[in-house]
Amino acid sequence: MIRKTTILVSCFLLFQVTQVAGQSTELLKKASVDLRNLFISMRDTNDYQHRVYLSAKAEVLLDSLLSKPESFQFPFDTLKNVITCMYSDDKLCRIINWNIPNPDATYKYYGYIQHYNKKEKIVTTTKLIDNHQLIQNPERATVKANTWFGALYYEIIPTRISRKEVVYVLLGWEGYSLNATRKIIDVVYFTGGKPTFGKDIFEISKNAQKRVIFTYNYRAKMRLSWDRNLGMIVFDRLEKIPTLPQTMEGNMAPSMIVDALDWDGSAWKIKQGIELTPPTGKKKKRSKPYPY
Repeated sequence: MIRKTTILVSCFLLFQVTQVAGQSTELLKKASVDLRNLFISMRDTNDYQHRVYLSAKAEVLLDSLLSKPESFQFPFDTLKNVITCMYSDDKLCRIINWNIPNPDATYKYYGYIQHYNKKEKIVTTTKLIDNHQLIQNPERATVKANTWFGALYYEIIPTRISRKEVVYVLLGWEGYSLNATRKIIDVVYFTGGKPTFGKDIFEISKNAQKRVIFTYNYRAKMRLSWDRNLGMIVFDRLEKIPTLPQTMEGNMAPSMIVDALDWDGSAWKIKQGIELTPPTGKKKKRSKPYPY
């Protein structure tokens, strides 16, 4: 009799858990559609104040949704091609990220970062507060979520720095000013699920730096991406534009030379003047995984 009662209780509890999970999924699905509509309206309006209002509504909704642990597994497919919503290759980190153009041609950035602790099975969600315009010497600065160096991210590169630790290199874009655009290489790592941005793992010159910033003319297009054939972060080398004043912001543009950052197990080190395509007659190398 006791055994039968135990089985009945277990079945009832399982039914309740399943029912709650189903309700949560339906809530996330509906909210995902609402978010898409908000972000599309935000993109389509030219009214700055209305755009800020819509962004604030999206934040309120995301604050609620992302506080639920099950939100980490929900893909938010409706947000693809509307804002950044991407997982790292190891599926332990996710970034949800967007921006708003300001009237002075700069941008305000918004974001959430989620981290999954595989061992403890805990999801931690952290809201990011943009502070990039106030950070002094950003290539040397370590910042927390409430003083985030805001950018619009488009790629996450998991990087193993020790047997027990993986950090996440972030490639991003910043609409810097009226005359200049920036590309950013940042890095985030987690302590107790909480993010810290900036780490001395980039060796561009003699001294290691915590992030890499490229500033170039707003009319130009600069390559900065992970190359799966080389297994490196590749980028266009910037050179001065001779027809513009030397002191002008945005007086740099991509040259015909491509440089790269190569992971050596302890740091991302500069490799200059690399060849992106294999020599004629040689087979293309197999795709290389991220270094983790």
